[in-house]
Amino acid sequence: AYTTGTGTTNVGVAFKISHPEGIFLNATADFAIAADFCNFDQDNGSSVHNCIYRIEAEETGDNTGIFEGSVSYVMLNNSTAADTDNSEHDGNDEEVEAFLDGYTNTDAVTVVLMGTGDSVRVVYNDTDALQVATKIGQQLDAVTHSGTGSLDADTYENADMATITIVDTDLNQDSGVRDTYQNSSRSFQMNITDSSGTSQMPFATTPITIIETTNDSGIFVGTFKVPDFKGSDMSLTYYDSLDSSGSAVEVYDGATVVSNSGSVSFDRSVYPVPFASNELRTGADATTGQTEAGNVTMTVSVSDADFSDDTLTTSAAGKKGTILLKLIEGATTSTCYTIGSAATDSSMLTIEGNTVPEELGPMAESAIGSAVYELDITIDEVINCGANQRSVTSGDVMQVEYVDTADDAGSSTTVYDSSTFDLRTGSLTVDKDVYVLGSDVVITLTDPDLNLASGSTESYGLQMIEWDSAADSSELLNDTDNFTANPSSLQETGDDTGVFQTVVTLPSASLYPGGDTSSTAVTIKYGEAVTLTYVDVGLSGEDNVEDDRLDVEAYFSISNFGALIEL
Repeated sequence: AYTTGTGTTNVGVAFKISHPEGIFLNATADFAIAADFCNFDQDNGSSVHNCIYRIEAEETGDNTGIFEGSVSYVMLNNSTAADTDNSEHDGNDEEVEAFLDGYTNTDAVTVVLMGTGDSVRVVYNDTDALQVATKIGQQLDAVTHSGTGSLDADTYENADMATITIVDTDLNQDSGVRDTYQNSSRSFQMNITDSSGTSQMPFATTPITIIETTNDSGIFVGTFKVPDFKGSDMSLTYYDSLDSSGSAVEVYDGATVVSNSGSVSFDRSVYPVPFASNELRTGADATTGQTEAGNVTMTVSVSDADFSDDTLTTSAAGKKGTILLKLIEGATTSTCYTIGSAATDSSMLTIEGNTVPEELGPMAESAIGSAVYELDITIDEVINCGANQRSVTSGDVMQVEYVDTADDAGSSTTVYDSSTFDLRTGSLTVDKDVYVLGSDVVITLTDPDLNLASGSTESYGLQMIEWDSAADSSELLNDTDNFTANPSSLQETGDDTGVFQTVVTLPSASLYPGGDTSSTAVTIKYGEAVTLTYVDVGLSGEDNVEDDRLDVEAYFSISNFGALIEL
């Protein structure tokens, strides 16, 4: 126990000696009591180390006269913890007690050293045959090591995993466990310096932990996520408390957080002009009855390797994205959509009293790890561009604008892409000029105006094609009493071809297989000429669908030949 002292005595110490039950001390004998005080201080101009370590050497065996003990030493450094809250071990002059507790008076003592000028000396007071006490001993100089610190690459991208490796035997303070250290002004730090020379420490409040690879390797490894400081230099500083000469030095390694130039694009250079419901025509120039509008799907893609998340956002929720979609009509340019906010707003917003374009929200990565982000946009024939309604017509241009905040030079730049709305006249063909009764007719309709979405295969009803022959002057191909088609509609040959096909089987005797007595059955005559008609309502040179119409035709004839005999 201790009490507060008086006068020049700072502390008064009282000893209580306990001994095992049943052992009686000789009341007239003298007993030696040793009280050792240890104190350390390396922050007051010079290192102070006052401590006595007593080795209780043990005889190696009965009647050998050989006594053994062991001495280990640990070199204090500033990289260890001033407290135990961050899971580091003790080890500098502020936290030494764990090394001393139970290890200063045993057969295996641990000596705490504070610099290369220290040495470990073992002294034994030998009383020789003349009853003279003589000190004999051995001494070993302590050794410190120069440390190294390195990063595993010279360049990183945003959100990459970087690895720190620090090699310093002096940090291996406990050979029985894997020591750990955290970033601090005493251990190591990561610094970021941008092109203007401004320096930051993004991990000052975020711990980076390095852990020893094995119990006594002196090699420490840690990882961290590279912060978003594109185009900046990133440096590692390791504060080596004692190098091989006993001096405190700083060791550096550097890398660059590189950036990549991004790009933006539409999925097509030309889009069809959107059309309203019931604007398509049958082959007989009547309305088809289609109720769905011919809205066009535009896909915007941003490719930027600076991003690694599965979504791309350029603004927080509640703020408009910085990717702009503009409709250009001659000399008039209107911003119709914004992209990149963390949240989607399907209606026009009023911010600070101003009506602003519709926000379409974040973009989704097309494939994991691709750094390509896409968003589909549905374009009607009339779209809202801020407070104004604009009609999409042939010759209009849609432009997308993407602000790349860090290109390959680390600078901010704006990139663009544009596509045109246009109407194109279609064509109708068959695979042969002459067919035998009972054969298949491959009908091909090519009209890019019907290819409304490049990412899907579209189809249209067979009523868009009219049959005209002597047997029947006007019959739509969707009449199942007379025609068998596979598929049963004009189906696009691929996701983005604008080419639609079906196969119609000619009956062997009549337009109804097996003969039919109904009023709709029609008998085909040998040698008939057949005209197929598609009414195109979107013609090149026109502004809108239905501004003009054109009968697009294909021709073939039916022959009665079916075999050829040769000698």
